[in-house]
Amino acid sequence: MVAPLHHAVPKSPQRVIAVLKLLKVEDITIQVEKTIESDVTAADKQSAQNLKDSRRPRMNFHELNIPNGSTLLSKDGQVQVTVVGEKKVDFNGTVSSLTASTGKVLGLRDDYPLQPSPHWTFNGKTVKEIYEEFHDSTDES
Repeated sequence: MVAPLHHAVPKSPQRVIAVLKLLKVEDITIQVEKTIESDVTAADKQSAQNLKDSRRPRMNFHELNIPNGSTLLSKDGQVQVTVVGEKKVDFNGTVSSLTASTGKVLGLRDDYPLQPSPHWTFNGKTVKEIYEEFHDSTDES
């Protein structure tokens, strides 16, 4: 016959600590982290750093020659936002990021990961195309 669970569980914190000491239970997080670190080669670490360094910066409308007051049009032509800052737009009277505005237009939840630049155009080009052209030309310099 198995004893009911409430009889097997110590009732005081001191008893729990004593049981854990007897079982020699310890936090192995540090040991696991050290093992993982020792398995990562210098080349892997350098590759990760190179990737981090090569990431392009967040989109800045002003750098892309899209000034305040410019209208960005959704690819389907149904919705527009107005640029009001380096990284902000006005969508239906609310100032937010282009990502947040795109999520609202697409009916996505607020925390949905999203790249907004392919969804908007400026002067006939997608914002993504403008961003890529700008950064391709600055990468070559």
